[in-house]
Amino acid sequence: MLHLVGGNVPSSEPVGELGFWVRARRYRDRATENLHLAETAPSFDVRQRYFKVARHYLHMAELEERDAKRESGKIGSTEAVENIAAAAEHVAPITEHVAPITEHIAPPADHVAEPAERAA
Repeated sequence: MLHLVGGNVPSSEPVGELGFWVRARRYRDRATENLHLAETAPSFDVRQRYFKVARHYLHMAELEERDAKRESGKIGSTEAVENIAAAAEHVAPITEHVAPITEHIAPPADHVAEPAERAA
């Protein structure tokens, strides 16, 4: 696993949202490896160190997933606005037909049972 300072990314590494997901997956894999090592560790102290390292990798994976979701929100926000606007044009004509139908539906009765009815 390469840890580079200054935001430099090797040319073979994915960038953007995909890069976040790839790194998150790698961190989760490393956490799993450390958990397996903890299961077979000969002493309690060694097990605890493996567990601690695994928790660190899981935390790093969660941060990468959060960043990936944040990145997808940036990219998808303009597309979402366009899709919502297009969908709103189709919804408006439908509501004209739905409103008259709902007028014919009777509202539910607000009947509360009296104490005598509850006992029966």
